[in-house]
This record gives sequence, C-alpha cells and structure tokens, in this order.
Amino acid sequence: MVKSKWFELRFYISQELLDMAQGNPIKAAKILYSIKREIFLTVLNNHGIEDFVILDEINVGFILLRVNVAKDKAELIMKEITDRIRSRAKDGYHKYFDFMKEPKIVEWAPEDDARSRIMSAAGRIGLQLPPGKAWKVAGMKCKIISWPYFHLAPQWKYEYEDLNSKVETFTKFMVKVLGRFTREFLKEIPEYVDDRWLMSLFIHLLLNSISIWHENEVRMFPYV
Repeated sequence: MVKSKWFELRFYISQELLDMAQGNPIKAAKILYSIKREIFLTVLNNHGIEDFVILDEINVGFILLRVNVAKDKAELIMKEITDRIRSRAKDGYHKYFDFMKEPKIVEWAPEDDARSRIMSAAGRIGLQLPPGKAWKVAGMKCKIISWPYFHLAPQWKYEYEDLNSKVETFTKFMVKVLGRFTREFLKEIPEYVDDRWLMSLFIHLLLNSISIWHENEVRMFPYV
C-alpha cells in the first residue's frame, strides 16, 4: 500500500493577474474565486479529497493547494487542474497562469509549519519564549494616551502555553477545519462576496457558533 503524505502544489500566476491584483484587486479576487469553485473544487471532489488547504500566495506569485495523497496522485491532480485551466479559453482562465514556469510539487509538513508560525509570530511581537513553550493572547486592556492626541491604545496580555499542544491545535485547524469550511463555502456561495458587512457578519456568526465571546478582541489583534 502506497502511503500518503502532504504535498503542496504550486500553480504560478501570470503577470497579467499580478498587475490586476495591484490595480483592481476585487476583479482579481473574483476571478480566483471562480477558478477555485469551478476547477479546483471539481477536481478535488472527483478524487474524493476531503481535507485540503488552498491559499492565495500572490506576493510570491502562485496559488498553492495542499493535499494529503500519494505522490503520483498529487501529480495527477496538478495535471488535471492545469489541463482544465488551459481548456477554459472562453473564460480566459488560461491568461491568468504562467505555463512557462514548471509546476512545482513539494512536500509539506503541517506540524513544522504550525510550529514555525507560532515561533516566528512570537519573534515579530518581541516575545522571548522559554524552551517548550508557545504563547497566547489572554486578553487586553486599553491605555489612555493623551499626546500627541487623545486616544485609547490596546495593551495585550500574553501568557505561555505548552508548545506541543498549541502545535496540535493549529495543525488540526489547518488540515481538518480550514479545507472543509472552504469546500462548503465555495459549494454553496456561487459568487464572490464583495460586501464587507456580510463577511463581517459571517465572521461574527462563526465565532459565536463555537462560543468565542471575546470577538472584539479577536478582531482587534493584528495579523502577525
């Protein structure tokens, strides 16, 4: 029996899409949403792939798809997605990918990725972690700042956690929760949602459904 492992499939995007992402990001996002819904999701469904991660890595020039399969199946999935993109000339999808670059498949280790994100984020906010420890944001309070203008500045409270436990939780989110949410959203929502209020409401309902009651603090903490 061939053992499966996680692979990252990289689909390089064209200069046309990169330029569009700079000049008209909503148009670019709508195109990628349609491609994910009509092509990526179709191929994943055809192969019975339940757990996956798909992310826009525009800054480094590609869309990545992570799947837990045997190497030959990863290659087949990449070929089928690429062939479908090429065949959609009437939609112009082929213009948005750079087929001159060789598609790349690399191994991906979810636990290593989770650990790296936890540690690097701590470094970016200036936290020194003891060996074997992760970190969490345990809350916040507002400090009154009167100069150069009056305003409230959040002061975050940080605490240590067990690193292995944090890695396990983060990994489960990436490989189990994220892909299943993405699948249902793409399947049920036919058009790109360009409504900040509605997306804000989605986030509110998602957090409320899992009893995250400190929503305001979650929203205020910056992405690092």
